[in-house]
Amino acid sequence: MNGKRACVYNGNELSGNVHVMTVCVSIKSQDCIVFAADSASTVIDPTGTGQINNVWLHGEKIYNLSASIDLPVVGMSCGAGGIGPNSMTGLMRDLRQKILAEHEARTIQVNTARKPPLTVNEISGMCQEFLIDECEKRYGALEESSPLIKFFIGGYEGSEAGGKIINFTVPAGQQPQAVLVKPEDPFMINYGGQSEAIDRLLWGISGHALKYFNVDVASDEGRELFNLCHARLGDSTMPPQDAIDLAEFLVDCTAKFHRFSPRANVVGGPVDIAVITRHDGFRWIKRKQYFSHEKGERGLKQ
Repeated sequence: MNGKRACVYNGNELSGNVHVMTVCVSIKSQDCIVFAADSASTVIDPTGTGQINNVWLHGEKIYNLSASIDLPVVGMSCGAGGIGPNSMTGLMRDLRQKILAEHEARTIQVNTARKPPLTVNEISGMCQEFLIDECEKRYGALEESSPLIKFFIGGYEGSEAGGKIINFTVPAGQQPQAVLVKPEDPFMINYGGQSEAIDRLLWGISGHALKYFNVDVASDEGRELFNLCHARLGDSTMPPQDAIDLAEFLVDCTAKFHRFSPRANVVGGPVDIAVITRHDGFRWIKRKQYFSHEKGERGLKQ
């Protein structure tokens, strides 16, 4: 893999043994960071049978966590759709209020030369701490019964040209470890959730096959195999619109793969897309709404 591209897989890297509903894709180029996700929310039988009771098609998985245009930050999650009675959508809106409050406090302190401004790393830490606290409120210590949530955070800081993408997982029984994804690479495709279709498209092989043949992706043989099979889509020079199109294509490809496969259709619904740039901040490109565009917010009350 050269220095111009990087690709990160689901929680265990093409392992074929992570069963997560939905698909989340992030792409970083030299001009932007794009997050895209489907809208399927899968309801699993709470008795532990693993049976799928329903699939809702309007779940939210991308979150505007920006504190200001000077600190554009976007979040995205797959795995559990909530913690206890609280959905991830509601939790992330609560978190954003905390981020905004901290940003305002820091702004006052920065003006008096007492504290530096918030960073993407600090917001990632706030998000981890927030989710752990919510899990512990509901389940006690992080144990096997706590939900599995994989979280993506992307953002820019001040005048730095390159954006950052950070991944972390709030797993059952473990403390999350944040991973700054290849900060030196100007281009990357980073994804999680139902990764089978994207694995096959980009790498020419299923994670299930790697597990079956006991392929070590970190070995010389494993890297040689990937270099031979790797489909090189995109590069660091992609303008924002092309990065947006590629992210949407990968989400749509996964949704159609599941639609026509003999399995539960756990990926689908509208595709939400958000983009952040260093100069323009956070922007929704596609976002479903549950109220009329013509009536606006007032339509909810009529």
